[in-house]
Amino acid sequence: MSFTKQATWLLLVAVSLAGCFDCEGKMKETREEWGLPTEIERYDSQGYHSETWWYWSRGKSFTFTWGTDVSSACDVSTYTFTPIP
Repeated sequence: MSFTKQATWLLLVAVSLAGCFDCEGKMKETREEWGLPTEIERYDSQGYHSETWWYWSRGKSFTFTWGTDVSSACDVSTYTFTPIP
């Protein structure tokens, strides 16, 4: 297989796998450190995905966002607030 064909094939594989990427690894790490969240909010629209984990009694939330675009790797943002018992 020529270099051009190999490069094209690799690009096609990368693009097709990009849709399979999500935040599973980062979610697992958060769950191992913080335990199960009190509440989970999910939003999905045309390849965009967002999941917010609320730890109300600990005053923390984590929002995981990802998409099907090659450039939309998993992003995690946190929010700290006064704990709610």
